[in-house]
Amino acid sequence: MGVKEIFTVGGIATGEIEEYPKILGAVTHKELVKKYSGYGIEFMAGKKIGYIVGAAGLLLGLGMERGMKGISILGETSGFPIVTDPKAAEVVLGSLTKILNIDIDMSKLEKKVKEMEKFIKKIEDLQKRALLQMAKSEHVSSKGVEQLRYIG
Repeated sequence: MGVKEIFTVGGIATGEIEEYPKILGAVTHKELVKKYSGYGIEFMAGKKIGYIVGAAGLLLGLGMERGMKGISILGETSGFPIVTDPKAAEVVLGSLTKILNIDIDMSKLEKKVKEMEKFIKKIEDLQKRALLQMAKSEHVSSKGVEQLRYIG
């Protein structure tokens, strides 16, 4: 089909919820670093990760075996299985649309980002309340014996 260059997208788990996720890139050919470095992509992924897993990595390798150059664009994400990360998706797609010079309606994605931010705020508020409640219950009783509580 005449494909000369491929793009894969994905996430790179940091274990933390990133307020401003970075975009990391990995390439099959060194000259692609120079070609794509002006799009906000950091090509330090090799120092943060050893392998790109899943289709994002597999397609780069298969493409390279067939003479295609390739780049994987990865957004920093928490990697938490129950928390989707539309912010990471937004930065990756933003970079990709600039590279390809295309427009994508990201209004639904922006709505998801706002929903996620509200969700994280609720979790942070619950965590603060729980810590305050624990601090209140940690006081020493009138007999000088510390109250015990369950930690699970």
